[in-house]
Amino acid sequence: DYAALIPEDTVLKPWLTWLLENDEAIELPETPGFESNPATPIVDELDRLRLLRPLEGERDTLSLHRLLRRRRVEHLADDNDLRNQLLDRLVDLAEFRGEASHGAVTDKSLRTELTPLLRLTDVFLEHDRPAAAARLANWVHTPLRALARLQEDRVSLSRFIRDSAWSLERDDPAEAAALLSNLASTLKDLGDLPGAKRQMERSIEIDEKHFDPDHPTLAVSYSNLAVILQSLGDLLGAKLRIERAIEIDEKHYGRDHPKLATRYSNLASILQGLGDLPGAKTQMERAIAIDEKHFDPDHPTLAIRYNNLAHIELKLGNKPEACDLWRRAYRIAAKHFDADHPHVQTIRKSLEAHCGGIPDDCPAS
Repeated sequence: DYAALIPEDTVLKPWLTWLLENDEAIELPETPGFESNPATPIVDELDRLRLLRPLEGERDTLSLHRLLRRRRVEHLADDNDLRNQLLDRLVDLAEFRGEASHGAVTDKSLRTELTPLLRLTDVFLEHDRPAAAARLANWVHTPLRALARLQEDRVSLSRFIRDSAWSLERDDPAEAAALLSNLASTLKDLGDLPGAKRQMERSIEIDEKHFDPDHPTLAVSYSNLAVILQSLGDLLGAKLRIERAIEIDEKHYGRDHPKLATRYSNLASILQGLGDLPGAKTQMERAIAIDEKHFDPDHPTLAIRYNNLAHIELKLGNKPEACDLWRRAYRIAAKHFDADHPHVQTIRKSLEAHCGGIPDDCPAS
């Protein structure tokens, strides 16, 4: 029944074992001491009977027999109580795996879960659980955007604008605002700046209606709008928004919190556009100091920061410092991303244009 609810050909074996272990209505048999997961023998037996079969080339992705799927879907349609119980557990699974999906940026083994998680949002929408679908879509947005899977992310988030956004705003305004904000970020990355500004302003309208003026959620919204305004060329408007975001965050978190690193980095970029290079360098160095304190030395966020500071150093005439930063950025980015990822391509082009190409000691991506 669980496999019948999960979208076809995206039934992950670890998901099924988790669902069985966390379903209080199921009494699992005792397993030998060497078996760490008591649900694994059950899933293996379904595989042996050819009711669940691994997809070709995929060890942990299973497919439910087509006829059996149809019969189980018909059965669940006639038993609303059972279907709702199973959906409750699927929502729990989505929250568990959705939060873990952020690690897909650095842990490549988690990336296989992103497409199944995206398709699971369809299940929640189909069964009138828009809040659960929105939470999952918001969680998956972060790794999809970081991995440059922008069109998938846009399609996922846009579904809520047509039919679910207004009911979602009424029932869960924070989730609705986050969804619109995430969609705005992805539209910006895809070059639809007017659309991004429109969705971001809708998000802020919801936030300002439901939160106090100094609420940290508004800092996120103002910061995101600042980035969009910067891309539209409204640098002064962007500066006002990011400074307001910094004011709120410093009040709530202090000046060394990781959230402030993003704010300082965004302010640095705006100041650079306004021609204040010394001010931009100061803000970017503040961001890097925070990130180096909170992240591992090869975290991909640091690659982005080093790349941004390198551009500032180059404009200040500090070419050796810029090239050193680009080399550090490339080593990190090549470790985490494929060769055609935008981060890797951007840093590579800077190294080739200003620093004589990729050094021999840099790894191939």
